[in-house]
Amino acid sequence: MVTYREHPVPAALRWAVACGWTLEVGPAPVSGWRVLPDTHMDIVAVSGQAVRLAGPATTVQLIDLPAGGGVAGLRLAPGTAPALLGVPADAVRDASPDLADVWRPARRWDQDHLRGLTDTRSRLHVLYRLLALELHDAATPDRLVRRAVHALSAGRLPVARLAHDTGLTQRQLLRRFDAAVGYGPKRLQRIARLQRGLAAHQREPGLGLAELAAGIGYADQAHLTRDWVALTGVTPRVLLHERRVTLDS
Repeated sequence: MVTYREHPVPAALRWAVACGWTLEVGPAPVSGWRVLPDTHMDIVAVSGQAVRLAGPATTVQLIDLPAGGGVAGLRLAPGTAPALLGVPADAVRDASPDLADVWRPARRWDQDHLRGLTDTRSRLHVLYRLLALELHDAATPDRLVRRAVHALSAGRLPVARLAHDTGLTQRQLLRRFDAAVGYGPKRLQRIARLQRGLAAHQREPGLGLAELAAGIGYADQAHLTRDWVALTGVTPRVLLHERRVTLDS
């Protein structure tokens, strides 16, 4: 069993951090835990390891979780990480470097102290405190991209209309999305729609796949299935079953 929880963010960090989160593993190890793309980048602290930056993911990643292990993380708001860290998002796409290798201020962090913390909540609060100390050097996020990301993620704006509404050429828009988000608006829309579907199913577990597809903007159930297989590596039924039996949130 894996227990995943999201936690409130201190007021000073809310412009940059969507949520704090902790993940704890029960007495049995979990093999091939499916980490899905979600439009965010994360600062991740695993017990016994250096703090890492989880870059924007374009597809599923499979990881093994040891029994009794724990992870704490800060989920950065989409489009925020480059302004906060000074690293273009596409430079760390589908990568997970040590945070200190890509963000100079993290070299001042007491990594030994973070590695030694076994309680995930304690590790999370240390991350909050350390990040808050560095905010004075943060740049201003790309507000245009952040507004576009919000509209696309909520399913309120077709990609075809995006360039027109922002006043940018498609090439300019793609360049700014790559730097701020890590990939273009079409991929973001697909990933956001996957996440909306998972959230809708969690709210209404009895919802059929055809109803789910219609409710979140897919052409039909077959369209949902093709897209979810491409993004997650398994069919929707397998994915939803996996989440029911392994996740306690």
